[in-house]
Amino acid sequence: MPDGAAPLNKGDILAQVDVGWRELREGIRHLGRGGMRERTPTGWTYKDLIAHLAAWEEEAARRLRALATGGAVPVFGSDAEIDAFNARAVEERSLVGAEAIVDELEAAHRQLVKIVADLSEEIVADTRAQRWIGGNTFGHYAEHRDELRAFTSR
Repeated sequence: MPDGAAPLNKGDILAQVDVGWRELREGIRHLGRGGMRERTPTGWTYKDLIAHLAAWEEEAARRLRALATGGAVPVFGSDAEIDAFNARAVEERSLVGAEAIVDELEAAHRQLVKIVADLSEEIVADTRAQRWIGGNTFGHYAEHRDELRAFTSR
């Protein structure tokens, strides 16, 4: 959500998530099993990139559940903590096969969308919720769009 912008309602957010998801899945579809082993322009394999996306959708779901229930919401305090999270996300999924990692991303995405759909408008309007949803779905997909396009433009 841009600074100073009015919060989006749940329907608007879910629509943006859906558009971003369709674009992301189209890019992943073009990878195929063999493409998953190839390196992205930033050095990860495409499988690592998908593992990274799945982990952040899972993290957003955890945070949204905590926010909705009044629980403690985990926050990363530094770039080093974010980097460590990213490294763990990839390492923990290193033995997961290509199809299974896509299945994991799809399951994480379905879970996150369900949580968002079940949240009250009041929770969805919270700037933290808006940041976690957008930052871990359509905003996050946009961050990695060029990496997927680099593969499909070969």
